[in-house]
Amino acid sequence: MDLAVKQIVSEARCRWWDWRHRVHTCGEATSHVEDVNPSARDSLPHATFYMPTHPKLVYRILNLLNPQPARYDFVDFGSGKGRVLLIASEFPFCRVIGVEFDRRLHAVAQENIRLFDGPRKCHQVRSICMDAAEYEPQPRDTIYFLFFPFKHKVMETVLRRIRESIVRGTHDCFVVYVNPELAFMIDETGVFVPYFQDQYCRIWRAKTETYS
Repeated sequence: MDLAVKQIVSEARCRWWDWRHRVHTCGEATSHVEDVNPSARDSLPHATFYMPTHPKLVYRILNLLNPQPARYDFVDFGSGKGRVLLIASEFPFCRVIGVEFDRRLHAVAQENIRLFDGPRKCHQVRSICMDAAEYEPQPRDTIYFLFFPFKHKVMETVLRRIRESIVRGTHDCFVVYVNPELAFMIDETGVFVPYFQDQYCRIWRAKTETYS
């Protein structure tokens, strides 16, 4: 199967997933200054465009990460229209949280969360409209998910906040990075060790001595 055909099949499968679950998560989008809150506009030049993660990849990652999901919060940075949040809600996480600074995408995500017709196992699912650089990680067992949502400057701030949370706390933590353009920055935090990688993503876990 050549690349063009694979892309057509992949898009068809994503649209079928939307139709099956009564939501709208397909379609790429670029954020503009009028789409974000004034407090988040400094981060706009460092944002990438919205591209939803393929459902098959999300299910594979979450099944792989399934140590004891009821222990964990799940946080998606740059959650867009909420596809990853919806799939995560099919797992028994404590809470599923999306962080999205684009007000249009956040509104779509809220509607998708309301309409989602899937086998929910987590009922605390929400999208927060805010700058990821301002999000304060909680000292709870957490899986952080990123699909290359932002560039170096915002990534640096997000990782610093996560690192500080881990060092202060005694909790477990994973970072999942799809299309890991800035993977070296996670390696350089000093608090994560490689857990898994393939051609699509890399996953790290907090070092044992930081949470045992």
